[in-house]
Amino acid sequence: MNASRYNPTDDIGVSYLELCVRRDIGWIARTTTNSDIGIDMTIEQVISGNGTAHYISVQLKTGFGNVHTDKKGNFV
Repeated sequence: MNASRYNPTDDIGVSYLELCVRRDIGWIARTTTNSDIGIDMTIEQVISGNGTAHYISVQLKTGFGNVHTDKKGNFV
C-alpha cells in the first residue's frame, strides 16, 4: 500500500488561503516549499502598508477527511 502524503488538494488549499490573506486581509503571506509537511504558511500582519514583524504560522488542513458539515450545513 502506497501511503503517499502528497495530494494536489493540499497545494490548492494553500494557494486559496494565500489569495484570501493577500486580497481580503491585505497581509503578507509567505508559503513554504511545495510538498512540505508541517507549517504551510507564515502570515505577517500589515498596518498602514508596513509589516509589523508579528507572525502567524499556519498548518492548513485540506481534503474531505478534514472538512465536515453539520446538520445546518456549516463547515466544521
